[in-house]
Amino acid sequence: MLYKIPLERRDCRFPHEKPENFTIFDYYSYTSCIFQCQIDHMLNLCNCVPQMLHSGKYKITVFI
Repeated sequence: MLYKIPLERRDCRFPHEKPENFTIFDYYSYTSCIFQCQIDHMLNLCNCVPQMLHSGKYKITVFI
C-alpha cells in the first residue's frame, strides 16, 4: 500500500522509480544513487569520468 502514496509525500523511492538524472543504472537503490552522485561530481569537476566508469555516454580520462 505504501507504493500508492506519492513520492513527494513518502520521501523515498522504490527500485522502479528511477530519477530522471540517472544515466548509469536502470533502477534506483541507495548504492546506485551514491554512485550516480559521484559520477555527476566528476563530470562537474573535470568534464570526464575514469575509464572504468565509461558507459559510452561520457568523455573518458585515462591516467598514464
